[in-house]
Amino acid sequence: MSLAVASRTVVLSAVLFLLILSAVDSAFAAPAITLTPTCGGPGTIVSVTGTGFNQATTCFITSSPPGLISGGTSSCTILQGGSMVGSFTVADQVASGIYVVTVTTNTAETATVVFNTVCPASQAVAVGGFVEPVNKLIVFAPFLALLGIVAAAAIVITAPWKREC
Repeated sequence: MSLAVASRTVVLSAVLFLLILSAVDSAFAAPAITLTPTCGGPGTIVSVTGTGFNQATTCFITSSPPGLISGGTSSCTILQGGSMVGSFTVADQVASGIYVVTVTTNTAETATVVFNTVCPASQAVAVGGFVEPVNKLIVFAPFLALLGIVAAAAIVITAPWKREC
């Protein structure tokens, strides 16, 4: 076997190994959930999404301490592929504070995340004014163009000197 064939074999084997490793890692990933929004007061409708619920068919959403979810608990749905969807409404008489939201399945798989009934100032909705995200590439584009011109000029100036030597 030539050196080129052997190196290709090693590279292809490494790529195959990494693909298998990534598939195994995702198959055994622990369940995880996210809330949208992550904070809110009474009456807020919170969307719950999750991944990694491999063996379950049904699930319930609860909070600790109790009292966050209107009605005490809320049901959710496990979709094919292990993802889950659900929602709950923040109770009208909820006490201010931080709550742990838990999704529990019929196969005892659980995932937790934190919900705050008081939104920090950084998540408060701005009223009036104008907010625009800054595109850093646009800000630095003139400097990058100038750098490119200087580099091209340096190459044009030094190229003839290198040929003469």
